Amino acid sequence: MKIHEQLGLAEPIPGEVGIEVEVEGRNLPDRFQGIVPWQIVGDGSLRGENREFVLKKPVKRGAWEKALNVLRNQLEKNESRVDFSHRCGVHVHINCQGLEVRDVISFITTYLCFEESLVRWCGDERVGNLFCLRASDAPGLIGWVNRLKETGSIRSVYTDRVRYGSVNLKALATYGSLEFRAMRSDLTPGVIEDWVNVLLKIKDYSVGKRDVDIISQFSLQGPQDFFNEVLGEFRDKINPTEYELVSGMRNAQEVAF
Repeated sequence: MKIHEQLGLAEPIPGEVGIEVEVEGRNLPDRFQGIVPWQIVGDGSLRGENREFVLKKPVKRGAWEKALNVLRNQLEKNESRVDFSHRCGVHVHINCQGLEVRDVISFITTYLCFEESLVRWCGDERVGNLFCLRASDAPGLIGWVNRLKETGSIRSVYTDRVRYGSVNLKALATYGSLEFRAMRSDLTPGVIEDWVNVLLKIKDYSVGKRDVDIISQFSLQGPQDFFNEVLGEFRDKINPTEYELVSGMRNAQEVAF
């Protein structure tokens, strides 16, 4: 049974990527000018003048670049000053409604192999951040992934206890997506775009593979060559270390085996 069927939907909703951008600052817009793909919502975890900008609906692959430029232009027109504190983050939802649970597990398994490197790349203040905990920060998250794997039911992860992982499993039961919470809140052109592309590359590599085969491939190729196969074009930006990759793989092993 696919995720959209578990949600009671006849078909997966269109669009593959959803984005939420949290900001604190000054002169932040209360409304946007014209018709834009974003909405403004409140966020109780932020301080002072703050906003959370959320895509109204998931966008198709590649369309997020235009949407992000629209958001940047709106902030510029409003003469907004954005202060990206440690409380702010970018949350990216990758639509998994068209997948079966076993594909989602493989997606998570591959992500966990790279999690240590990716969270560090997302920002020093994101490492150990209580709003985007890695599996190494909160090992109990692995147990929840295994519960999903064993039951095959997205209802098994409908709990706030998994909401603040760097990959939020509750979003799967709520929206049919995996929410990745690690990226710092940075609207510099290219930052969020790269992060979305990294997540989609991990998804593309994972779907159709068994989680145990992913771990076996990691062991066969070695950490650096495995990284190159999946995310090689981002090597110079992420600069993964052997220690990070092996640590991530050990967390992923707990899922696969």
